[in-house]
Parts: sequence; structure tokens; C-alpha cells
Amino acid sequence: KNLCEIDNIKGCTREPQEVLITLGEIGKGIILRDVPGIGESIERGEEYRELYKNMIPELDAIIWIFKADDRALEAEERTYKEIFDKNFPPLVFVINQIDKLEPLFDWEINANKPGKDKQKNINEKIKIVSEQFDFSEEWIIPISSTQKYNLATVIDKIVERLPSSKKIAFVNNVEEEII
Repeated sequence: KNLCEIDNIKGCTREPQEVLITLGEIGKGIILRDVPGIGESIERGEEYRELYKNMIPELDAIIWIFKADDRALEAEERTYKEIFDKNFPPLVFVINQIDKLEPLFDWEINANKPGKDKQKNINEKIKIVSEQFDFSEEWIIPISSTQKYNLATVIDKIVERLPSSKKIAFVNNVEEEII
């Protein structure tokens, strides 16, 4: 679902946008925070890194989303190395838009999965992110939200990372078509 303001061309998230996912009781559940993405500009990058530093102690888990077809990860890598230390909350890297990786039309429609050559590129992207961020491949999940590919896997990994008290609220709000 598009729960937060988005724009395909320019950055539009300037302040964290919050969405409460409830378990049925008013005020009980988890809060998803959509924060501004890094790499928009030098000035914004400094502002956003400061926001991240201040916000991290309040978080139970972090879902960091990368675009699959973006090879330039310098801003993300710098942010990760400057801000995250051994005490950061559990983290899941999500590589989105894998359907846009080359070869562009290598998608098995009936099986709804990447073709052989695209899968090789996805595996290479996971390896690069793992090495660049010194982060386990186990927690780097490739998805395509438009193709609804691998969404159940990313949900499973997020649930694994959440504190026990937050798991039920999160799972109960996942659309049935995803799981």
C-alpha cells in the first residue's frame, strides 16, 4: 500500500512519516517510520544523517531499502559507517525493483520470478552490498514490489528481526495476498 507520500522524480519526504499498525486495540501495535532517503544532496544528506542518529535509539528494527539498479552506494555506505555501530537495532536490507535489473525482460511471468540471467545479476548485487557494508547476505533480501516478488520472504526476515512484543501486530497487518 502507498501509505506515505512518494514521488517518482524528486525527494518528497522531508520529515519522518509515521503509520501506526495496530493489533486491534487503539494505540497498541507498531509504528512504521518512513524517513528521508540519503543521497539527495550534500546539504540534505548531513541533515538526514543527524535525523537518523537521533532516531536510532528509539527503533526496534530498521528496514533499509535500496534500488536494485542504482550502482552508486557511496552516500548509503558513508551513512552506514558513520552512524551505525555494533549497538544499532536489528537491520534488514531490502533491494527493491529487481525487475529493473538487466536483462530487463528476463522475467519468468508464469512463475513470477527472475529469469536465469537476471537472477545472476541479483546474486551479484547481494554480494556487492554484503561486501560494501560488511553485512551478512542472510539479511539482504531482493524484492520487486510491483511484481509482488519475494514479499513473503522479506516479511519473514522483518518478523525475525522484530522484538517478540511487536511480531503479532506486524504479521496481522500483512495483506493475505503477500503471504
